[in-house]
Amino acid sequence: MVDAVNKDPYYICGRRVWYIDPETYYIMWTEIYDTSGRFWKCFINMTDEIKTVRGEYKTFIVGSAFEDFQRIHSGTNNQNVIAIGGKVDSTMFTVSNLQRTH
Repeated sequence: MVDAVNKDPYYICGRRVWYIDPETYYIMWTEIYDTSGRFWKCFINMTDEIKTVRGEYKTFIVGSAFEDFQRIHSGTNNQNVIAIGGKVDSTMFTVSNLQRTH
C-alpha cells in the first residue's frame, strides 16, 4: 500500500492510496480523497494472463472500473488486448479512431 500525496497544494485531489500487486507492481485498487480529506473515488483494475507472440504468458491490465461517490456515477473501461509483442496498426492512433466511441 502506498499513500501518495501530491506536492502541489492546488492539485485536484488531496491524496491517493494505491494498493499494489507485489508480483506485477500494478496498482490494482486506488482510493482518491479530495482536498478536504473526504473519500471521493475508487478505481479497480482487472488483469488476465495474455499469451505473447513468443508463447509466454504475461499478466496485463485488461479492464478497469471506477466509482465516484461525490457525483454519484461510475464507469468501466474494457481493453482489447493486441497480440503482445506483435505489430500495432498505426491507424489505431489517428484522431478519428481515438475519438471513436463504442
